[in-house]
Amino acid sequence: MRKMASISLFILFFFGAILTDFTTPAWGFDYSAYKPSSLKEIGDRTKEAAAKHQHEGGWDFYRERLKVKGRLYEYPLEISEGAQRVLEYYFKSFGLNLEHLKLFTYQLNLEDSGYSFILVFQRQLIPFLQKELKLGDFVNLYVLFGIHDVKNKKTILLVNEFHTDTGGIKEGHLPYFRKEG
Repeated sequence: MRKMASISLFILFFFGAILTDFTTPAWGFDYSAYKPSSLKEIGDRTKEAAAKHQHEGGWDFYRERLKVKGRLYEYPLEISEGAQRVLEYYFKSFGLNLEHLKLFTYQLNLEDSGYSFILVFQRQLIPFLQKELKLGDFVNLYVLFGIHDVKNKKTILLVNEFHTDTGGIKEGHLPYFRKEG
């Protein structure tokens, strides 16, 4: 009898655990998958990589998830045709689903620490970005470090998410997310 009760409890627990795993929603954004970085660090890395390759032009491709902190001083605008073409090439080079390319439809060009960046945002982020952030607010951007144009010295980062809780960051060397120039 005792053995039967133990087996019954085990079966009940086992199937209960399985059913809980299958019925519990598994969606959500994994903020922990994004390593803290800065635009300056990204720029330094692309500069070092280009120097190692010693080539005059072309593209360097990366696939790394990074969290970048800064202040937003401009809202993104619709993506340019040039940036859209580069993204398409990037997606094809890595065999990424081209349907996902349609998500990235806004961009913000900026400079930080002497480096030029194009931040390309998913379209569904823009209404929330404009609603949750006032210009001048601090923000964490969760980006896919993707493409560096060696000849024109511009780096394209794909923005997958943002978060307004920046952990109490204060003034100091932080990028200002606004148009370059």
